[in-house]
Amino acid sequence: MLIYIMRTFSLKKNECISKWFEIDCTDLSLGRIATISSHILQNKNELNYCPHMRIYGNHVILLNIDKIQYTGNKRQQKLYRRHTGYFGGLKEVTLEKMLIKKPEHPIRHAIEGMISKGPSTKFIMRRLHIYQDDKHVHQAQTPIKFDIQTYMGGK
Repeated sequence: MLIYIMRTFSLKKNECISKWFEIDCTDLSLGRIATISSHILQNKNELNYCPHMRIYGNHVILLNIDKIQYTGNKRQQKLYRRHTGYFGGLKEVTLEKMLIKKPEHPIRHAIEGMISKGPSTKFIMRRLHIYQDDKHVHQAQTPIKFDIQTYMGGK
């Protein structure tokens, strides 16, 4: 009688290789960018995904965030709420005003909402780099161009 012993694979710290991905956000929707970016940041696109090793993971560089498309009337109707802590201190800002004040906040807020909550969330969000145009300072890391259209099964 032959008995096979299966062992659970567990990734070690020195086996984890950090990759840099560059995503061009031109003519893409906010939700599509956020879901794929959160997937890459949490290493869920890797074959050797280990949830406890999320601190050592991939970096994502988002370019051209000023060319993101917002569907419907989101620019006027979507609200970002925060509370000051005082009575009656609920502050509401529309997406249109937020894009003028802090253009990177809506995409950062959307990605942070899709990442699993816990102590490693702040380490994951540190690996997100957002730029309004094509230029960034991470050329030395040789980022891999990530095409969302081909990833989603498009052209």
